[in-house]
Amino acid sequence: MRKTVRKFSDYLKDNTSTNVSPWDSYKELCNEFGDDFMNFPEFEYRFYRFHGGEKDDFDSSSETPKKTFSDLPVEIIGMFVKKLRPIDRILLRLVSANLQSIVDTYSPKLKSRHVRFTMYSDFCQIYFRTGTIELKKLETGYQIEDFRNTQTVILSNFDYREGVLNAFLTILGHPKTRMRMFKVEIDLSIEDCFWLTENLSKSLGDSKIWARKFVFDGKKAAPLLPFLSFVKPGALRTLPIYGSLEMQQGLYAELAGTEQWRQARKVDIPWLNGPFDPDQLQYFAHFNCFDVRLSSLTLAELMEFVKTLGNSENFQKCILRGQFQITADEYAAAGNKSVLREPIEGTSDRELELRFCKGWEGSLVIQRKKKRTQKN
Repeated sequence: MRKTVRKFSDYLKDNTSTNVSPWDSYKELCNEFGDDFMNFPEFEYRFYRFHGGEKDDFDSSSETPKKTFSDLPVEIIGMFVKKLRPIDRILLRLVSANLQSIVDTYSPKLKSRHVRFTMYSDFCQIYFRTGTIELKKLETGYQIEDFRNTQTVILSNFDYREGVLNAFLTILGHPKTRMRMFKVEIDLSIEDCFWLTENLSKSLGDSKIWARKFVFDGKKAAPLLPFLSFVKPGALRTLPIYGSLEMQQGLYAELAGTEQWRQARKVDIPWLNGPFDPDQLQYFAHFNCFDVRLSSLTLAELMEFVKTLGNSENFQKCILRGQFQITADEYAAAGNKSVLREPIEGTSDRELELRFCKGWEGSLVIQRKKKRTQKN
């Protein structure tokens, strides 16, 4: 063993370079010789000593490796971490696995609770009002920039996708992070989407992102389900969806099967999605509020759905949009009613009110209201 250690510079010369981080080089060493061959602080010291021009071999028993920042007590490093700006946290997390775990221990204090994560094939932005972090893919490596503090760092020979993953986990991955609104805009290939969500899933594990409102814009039909699975059920109340693979392919049953969908209170699906088939309205009846566009709606289907809404404990209001052939008079006549109001079973002071609205597309508003008292 001592003979091998004395000639360790031969190993560094043949197997390491300044283009590869000390931590990645150390992992290769462990794969070849075992985890107990040498600890990382000593390897890191020898790595920098060798690549700094000191080529002589030496016996580690006669020279104690210099202490590094990583050798400080965790509590001391934590004091530094809590004072760091977001970009500095991101960069520190790249140094070593040890520092990565320490950075992840301390939740970043986001002064803004509205966060937007945008990712393209060569550009990524994390916006949180009081600051903006941008990553741009370069021919070799990527550039990271903090607009608030006008700080730019170029990381040559680093992987852009790994950089995005690292930035996401640094800013948003802590279980104590709380957001009122978390928006995700994705315009990636299916392959890149799969890579990102798979690695986020591995990194987050059982931890979930806490957000009251989760906004998803899939641009070129990116899948919503993997990103929705990262959001904590129960905390999520509002779910606007501007585009997704599921919307494009009509996979509404898969969305409705998630705890996030079942426990949310409001969903907003703009007119550019859909249209939905009437039999898919069942997936929305548990929401407090929803606004959807339908491909069609018959009188019988409407009457059945109104009955379903009457049995919902949470329902307050919905808007059904589409070119319907139903009139207010036809609905009233079918139920032998003179007004467009339906009683709610189990209550004496609430009823459902229907309003047929005219417009460029037409719509029907159904709302739970306080029961009107008839005047004598």
